[in-house]
Parts: sequence; structure tokens; C-alpha cells
Amino acid sequence: MTAPPASCTAAVERYRTGAGIAKSSTRIYRISLTTWGWMLTGEPAPTGPVRRAPAARRKG
Repeated sequence: MTAPPASCTAAVERYRTGAGIAKSSTRIYRISLTTWGWMLTGEPAPTGPVRRAPAARRKG
């Protein structure tokens, strides 16, 4: 499994930091938006603990 495209990861981070959402909600937003990014690239999204880990900790 490869990492999501850098542009998707950057877009998710820009949204999370600029949206003004509660700090306690940012994790779930990151998980959801990153999953959508995987689907839009046509690759299966990671599952389980890997899906919930920050992108820097994922192994591809």
C-alpha cells in the first residue's frame, strides 16, 4: 500500500487548520478526509490502526 498523494495530504491539512473546527474533532476529520482522498485516487483506503495513524507513521 502506498501513501496518499502529497497533494491530498496537504489539502486535508489545510482544511483542518483553516476550518476552525474544535481541536478534539480534528482527528476524525483527518481520518474521513484522507479516506475520501484514497477513494478519489482509485486506491483502497487503509483499514484498522494504519487508517487512524498519522500519515508520517504509515508504512507503504
